[in-house]
Amino acid sequence: RETLARIAELRREVLESENAQRRLAGEVQALEREQERLVNLIVQLGDDSQANRERRARVDAIDAEIAQARDASDEAGERVETLRAQIREIVGAR
Repeated sequence: RETLARIAELRREVLESENAQRRLAGEVQALEREQERLVNLIVQLGDDSQANRERRARVDAIDAEIAQARDASDEAGERVETLRAQIREIVGAR
């Protein structure tokens, strides 16, 4: 009974991590779209106005946000693999 409860808990954690990966993938896509929109706007306007400087700064900030989201997604993926290995170990040990 304790073993089944542990397996159930590990599966729940797997689902949470997989959901986090999907959420982060969606965030990355949204950030990439926003970044592309800003870059296109900067190129179209082609000036060195304060607004364009702010847009360029936002593009740079989005780069950092994308990298952070990808890192978090990678960590969630590693967590999924670790949890699945734990489940295999428990199931194999019985």
